[in-house]
Amino acid sequence: ATLALALAYRVLTVEALMAGAGGQNRFITSSTSGAAASSVGVAGALAVNTVENRTRALVGGAGAVNAGGGNVRIEAANESESTAEAKPADGGTSGDSVGFGASVAINVATNEVRAAVENGGQVNDAQDVTLSATGRHAMATDAEAGAAGGIGLTPVVAVSVADNTTTARLGSGGALDLVGNLLVSATH
Repeated sequence: ATLALALAYRVLTVEALMAGAGGQNRFITSSTSGAAASSVGVAGALAVNTVENRTRALVGGAGAVNAGGGNVRIEAANESESTAEAKPADGGTSGDSVGFGASVAINVATNEVRAAVENGGQVNDAQDVTLSATGRHAMATDAEAGAAGGIGLTPVVAVSVADNTTTARLGSGGALDLVGNLLVSATH
């Protein structure tokens, strides 16, 4: 949610929140492999989960709020779970002479939660001003492999990359005119 214009109002709330109580964004990728052969059995599972998850509540650089003596609250909240799983089917792969069962799970998540009055944004004639950002993010990456045979090969790779940012910010260059309290908080 972004306010990018002039607005005069007694109470202003700009929110970007999760829907309903206990709301959560879930991003799940799962793959299962399995093969059997009389001589050589080869199987592979690949799970790639790439997430770009952004929640923003902003008064933009061109935004101007005249609160008329009322309160201004800008709040952003996001909760997410990113999961990547690569596993073999029951028992993995098998072959009498060679069994090769590989699994690769890659999980990359960029999560941003931002509540801000951006540089140049203005808040005038306000009682209390609250900027609040809350982010809770979880990640699980699981790779398992299995192979049977005279020679069993089971390469397994699990990679997780998380870039989580939670920001509550009062920018520079704009006017801030308030008579009450200023609360800026970011919880991660």
